[in-house]
Amino acid sequence: MTPPATSAPATPRTVVLGWLAAGVLPLLAIGLPVAFADGTFLAFRESVDQTWGWMQKLAQAWQAGYLPLWDASTQAGHSFAGEIQPGVFYPLHWLWLALFERDGALALGAIEALVVLHFAIASLGIYGLLRHWRLSPAAALGGALCFALTGPVAMRAIAQANIFHAIAWLPWTLWAAARFLDRGRARDGLATGALLGLQVVAGHVQPALHAALLVAAMALVGGRARHGAWPPAWRAALRLGVLALPGVLLLAGPQLLLTAEYAQHAYRWMGGELPVGPDGRMKYSDFAFDFIAGPREFLGLLDPWRFDVPDMNRLWIGTLPLLLASWFLADRARRASVVAWRDHQPWLLAIAVFAVLAMLGHHAFVAALLRPIPGGTMIRQLARHALLLHFVLVVAFACALQALADGHRLPRPPRWLWIVGGLQLVWLLFADEALLSRPAAWHLAAALAALAVAAVWPARRALALSACLGALAFHVVDGTGASVPQRRGDQPPRPLAETAPSPVFEPVAAGYGRYRVLVADDAGLPRNIALARRMQSRDGYGASMHVDSYDFFAQDWSRDGRIADLLNVRWVIGRDGLPLREVARDDARGLVLYERERWMPRVFLRHQLDGEGPAIESALGLEVVEYTDHVQRFRFRAPRADDAIVAEMDYPGWCAQVNGAPAPIRPAALPGLEPWHRAVAVPAGEVLLEFRYRPFRARVAGCG
Repeated sequence: MTPPATSAPATPRTVVLGWLAAGVLPLLAIGLPVAFADGTFLAFRESVDQTWGWMQKLAQAWQAGYLPLWDASTQAGHSFAGEIQPGVFYPLHWLWLALFERDGALALGAIEALVVLHFAIASLGIYGLLRHWRLSPAAALGGALCFALTGPVAMRAIAQANIFHAIAWLPWTLWAAARFLDRGRARDGLATGALLGLQVVAGHVQPALHAALLVAAMALVGGRARHGAWPPAWRAALRLGVLALPGVLLLAGPQLLLTAEYAQHAYRWMGGELPVGPDGRMKYSDFAFDFIAGPREFLGLLDPWRFDVPDMNRLWIGTLPLLLASWFLADRARRASVVAWRDHQPWLLAIAVFAVLAMLGHHAFVAALLRPIPGGTMIRQLARHALLLHFVLVVAFACALQALADGHRLPRPPRWLWIVGGLQLVWLLFADEALLSRPAAWHLAAALAALAVAAVWPARRALALSACLGALAFHVVDGTGASVPQRRGDQPPRPLAETAPSPVFEPVAAGYGRYRVLVADDAGLPRNIALARRMQSRDGYGASMHVDSYDFFAQDWSRDGRIADLLNVRWVIGRDGLPLREVARDDARGLVLYERERWMPRVFLRHQLDGEGPAIESALGLEVVEYTDHVQRFRFRAPRADDAIVAEMDYPGWCAQVNGAPAPIRPAALPGLEPWHRAVAVPAGEVLLEFRYRPFRARVAGCG
């Protein structure tokens, strides 16, 4: 059999146009609905509570000129950088703030634009990788658009923008690793590590773990196939790891240090009713049964409207890419004819098999193997391994486009099959309870039309590729575009209304650093509203919480309990009807500010533990000299030597001075309560008590 003629080499003009298309088309496909329609990436509550709030905190820090390692506004104070997800060290965040921060805030449009930019970053990265693997510009472009604009990549943008930002750099990491494995240049190994570090600081370790798994499979399994033996593969992988490590530490070292410290003392919400402790693993009943993709959900490859996977882990890459990838993989000659697939088939198939078995959860054995491994539950939702399967299917689709460009022909069914298939397709389109949902049937029709063009005119390769890319565009616009970005509907995004002036927030802002506030659930405010307002809340929202804080708060979550007193909670924001003294009202929002009957001041002496807040403040003459995220200074008069109890969390990295002299911080042992407060010994007389958060210096040189 004579092999088909290969496509002509790309001209410089074609190469440039390919790069432009890979970068510009995602901006148009995603950016236009945001800019001119009613699309938004801040529709889900998690995005509003986290993405919007975190960006406001970063904007405040940018305006004030500091790096926000600590957050004094939510959870009664906690490690902002240690949580990792806010992306404190992410360079693009700070570039965006330099461009768009205004008056300590980042507008909703700027946040949306940053998400849109990462669609282009993801597309350009996969385009560069596929071009490095010697695919034509057209085939690489199809793969790039499919990767960035469909499946779990696109869907993640509307759920957790920080994870999406990290995913966008995954193909760039693979591209750098592929260059190293092909050419052996040290700078490519360093770049691999730097890009892995960039994924970490973008806001989550999960995409970096997926990238590392792909790189390891490419180096080891792919190296074994390339060299015909394991020792050369191991040597290349080891050299890549040694070179990548400095890059990871350079980009992500400070972030990893703070995250490791925080993770040792944090609960994580990983499914189930209760959080998982720092030394605990998820229950098998949670890990292998919740947020998986069972056999039924895999039908979402063809019909996501009826068989979608939980938590935005969508499998659908478009009907045409799925059919073309299946056609390509079904024939050994086609697979062997495309260099990209021939060189990388072993490790790509290994990754696909692992992803499928992992996603199946308790239906397969992989979940039972992953759970006991240290760190095996860091990717707590097994369905999130859909990203790995998505990558493999995208590569297979791009290789299928290359096979078409090289002259491989699609089969031409007999006429009777055309007639039967056409009748069945009409039935799918118009029957209410057909095999596929109606949207899936329309997408199948578009895919079959494109394949028919390629089958009827096989010699016209440009026409066949154009028809396929056109069908892909239909999948993106009609399929993905219906949900990414989300439609705002009749209501504007909630964050737009939360930054306007309000009489409810004015007294709270005036007491910043002196009193905390509780935000009632029925207030309808974002759970991280304190990050955008000048206020301090007992509560907040994130994927984790410090053990000491959770244990202390959980002793009594009520609005009127002793724990709220000791946490210095003076205010409550809610709706009408609370049995508390009303302080201010915002009729436009339906919000009311109340004052609690009892509360302890931010600083009090141990012998005053049973006193009343106003009386204690008056007796101490308590003055808040300075209060920021990283510096807290209080002045007061102590009638005798005693322990000053401070309603701030005792956490590593905080250093204290009393009247200018270093002083040790001890956990405050309050009768019958879990420790949380700071205790510092103070002398009688005038006292200037100062706290500074210096986590790196304190770790290296202590607080002296």
